[in-house]
Amino acid sequence: WALSGTFIVDPAEQAVILRFGKYTETVGPGPHWIPRFIYSKIVVNVDRVSDYSYTAHMLTKDENLVSVSLVVQYRVGDPEDYLFNVTDPQESLHQATSSALREVIGHNTLDQIITEGREAWGSSVNESLIRILKRYETGIIVVNVSPQPARAPEAVQDAFDDAIKAQEDEKRFKEQARAYAAQVVPIAEGNAKRISAEANAYAEQVVLKAKGEIAEFLALLPAYDNAPVLTGERLYLEAMQQVLSKSSKII
Repeated sequence: WALSGTFIVDPAEQAVILRFGKYTETVGPGPHWIPRFIYSKIVVNVDRVSDYSYTAHMLTKDENLVSVSLVVQYRVGDPEDYLFNVTDPQESLHQATSSALREVIGHNTLDQIITEGREAWGSSVNESLIRILKRYETGIIVVNVSPQPARAPEAVQDAFDDAIKAQEDEKRFKEQARAYAAQVVPIAEGNAKRISAEANAYAEQVVLKAKGEIAEFLALLPAYDNAPVLTGERLYLEAMQQVLSKSSKII
């Protein structure tokens, strides 16, 4: 009877000691002894990492249906909680994973889930799952959450592929439009500045020419007042000289 109570716990294990079926303590690796028939033990491997896959169809923030899947890696962290706090730790983990995943997917758009944020929403699911399991005290420690590429359900896969292609075309057209605008706008702005400068120069030239003609006529005004006939004839002859100088005939 004394020898039958001796047992050895491996380095990767912990043993939960029960007295008449009630938890008393948790012991670590090494040799131990318990009085049989009064005490019993349950040995749990706390270093072994297990994993399971979860796949489901869920609605995104913009009310699109998407098929998401992930792989959860976990191990037992607290043997007492794992054995006695919940009826089925594995089922509790599955339900917690579903709840965490639905929460994260429901707060992201389809574009974020599909193209941009796989690592981001995977990290969010990991944090949410750890928080839920800690609140439930399941004794399970989440080692890693690996999100798999999300996709549309098979029934709408063709339409989904068309939508993805349309989004890619939209981005490509926008980039082409930006490149064209970057090429055309500076040229148009340069032409506008050149035309404005030419208009200002022309306006200044016309004004100065008009002022010069006014000054010329004002200079002739005293002579015209003194001798209107002679001055008028002189102006007429000068005008005719300018006109006839451009003619091919000599007069």
